[in-house]
Amino acid sequence: MKRLPPHKVLWITYALFAAQIILLLIARLLTSVTAALAVIPLAVIMLVFHFLFYRCPHCGAYLGRNLPDGFCPRCGKKLGDSR
Repeated sequence: MKRLPPHKVLWITYALFAAQIILLLIARLLTSVTAALAVIPLAVIMLVFHFLFYRCPHCGAYLGRNLPDGFCPRCGKKLGDSR
């Protein structure tokens, strides 16, 4: 199975986080406990997705906060290259 590029994983993680914020705002406006509780599984899904897929496409190491420099902390290869 081909890995998702790290920048796409980050965008999906950001989208899930934004969905949590929106859901919390809706819950606050509607004073809905159910909507507020729906944030918990969404947060778990976001964290699991991030830790499973935010990895180097070459060696599979977790990238942590190293995307801005563009290199894997373990193998040293450029993250933009898929070769």
